Amino acid sequence: PIMEKMSARGIKIDQEARGILEEILEDEVTYYRQLCEEIDGFNPGSSQQVSHILAKHGAYRGFHRLPYTKGGRGKRLSSSREVLEAMDDPLAAVILNYRKQAALLSDYIRPWAGAGRAYTFYHLDAATGRPSSNNRNLQNIPQGEPRGIFIPDSIIWTDIDFSHVELRVLAYLSGDKEMQYIFSLPAISRDGTRNEEADIHQQTANFLHIPRKISKNVNFAMIYGATDKTIMETAKIRNIVQAGRLKQIWFDRFPQAGDFIQQCQWEAQSGNTRVTTLYGREIRLPDIEEEGLDHLLSCSINYRIQASAAE
Repeated sequence: PIMEKMSARGIKIDQEARGILEEILEDEVTYYRQLCEEIDGFNPGSSQQVSHILAKHGAYRGFHRLPYTKGGRGKRLSSSREVLEAMDDPLAAVILNYRKQAALLSDYIRPWAGAGRAYTFYHLDAATGRPSSNNRNLQNIPQGEPRGIFIPDSIIWTDIDFSHVELRVLAYLSGDKEMQYIFSLPAISRDGTRNEEADIHQQTANFLHIPRKISKNVNFAMIYGATDKTIMETAKIRNIVQAGRLKQIWFDRFPQAGDFIQQCQWEAQSGNTRVTTLYGREIRLPDIEEEGLDHLLSCSINYRIQASAAE
């Protein structure tokens, strides 16, 4: 009922701010498209042309195994976001920027022209029960200017966020002593500054000797399956050997969490078709024949943690 009310109410749009943002995005989309046309005479909106040009540039040479698209007629190189993000070629970054701004412009900003409010449909039909949104996904609006076009009905915004909720669930379910110790510390020191010892992402960055931004991605990769490939993709690391090394160091630092992750994956590979959340809800795992081993291993961890956090 709460989500139905949220869906029906919508959120107020500042049309002046929306119009300004539309002009900015149109300029950026035009700039990136013209840049691609000048460099190699291709359309960045065509996935087929994108994969052809990047192959011509040798951008796929860094992949251990060439990424191909699934299904459809024939087989061609993938130009998905994950694939482009793993490339070193600057042209891949240009294409990613074009896609991001073009999608924001066409999916949200233009359709909201003249609208008093933005509406979506909130629901709980994800496998884990986590709230999601479709028919203009309001949970997918990028930070910064795009969110600035919304106006609170009560004049003042109120922002509420859980602190590392899924990592806290992992610490609880696994009984990991080191993680629980970090989460037990006060977030603010006596002098009023942020307590870095209570910041699990900073602590992970310290012992892995990597920037905090990457360590945050590594921590979240553990929640999403902890395979070397998952860590490589999530942390934007281009070397799968390095990703495996980071995972092992992480497992050594948080041994109970590491054991829990490996136990969940072993059970899934041994034929266990369901996982149980913290509150006793059972969730069916995907079929390995249909979805593949990597997806099964990811869900064997993520379903327990994300679903418990959602509950």
